[in-house]
Amino acid sequence: MPLMDSTTCTSIRNGNSIAFWKQQWIEAGLVLEDFLTSNLDDDERDAPVSQLILPSGEWNWELLNGKLPDEILPLIAGTDIPKADMGNDKTIWGLESDGRFRLKSAYKLAVEELYEVVGNNWKKLWKWKGPCRINTSFGWPSMRSCLQTKKEHA
Repeated sequence: MPLMDSTTCTSIRNGNSIAFWKQQWIEAGLVLEDFLTSNLDDDERDAPVSQLILPSGEWNWELLNGKLPDEILPLIAGTDIPKADMGNDKTIWGLESDGRFRLKSAYKLAVEELYEVVGNNWKKLWKWKGPCRINTSFGWPSMRSCLQTKKEHA
């Protein structure tokens, strides 16, 4: 589900179940694999976030050197470093500040995706003074992009 993928991300805790390069863990919609500036072998590509942490508890910048553009590195640096005692990683809802899924924000997202309404077109349609038959046969369907063409009608 691409729409859901763009609105969820992973809350990093111990970093054991999050693929560093393949999953959204810095922010919703950001997958580090999309920004690679050099090739990775299969083991590197599947590495969990926890494998890029030094025993001292800091990011292993040496492993990242030359693999990502400079503008991405501060995003990683600004992320909480995973720790073994923080529990398991979990998926969070990116449309709420607390990360909890709420039907209200999911509904709003779905409506925005389905009916990309621009400007005041809906208001104009409600206020239109023309014949009702034209409005219901043409106006409303055109706003929802579901007018039947001659080809579809046949």
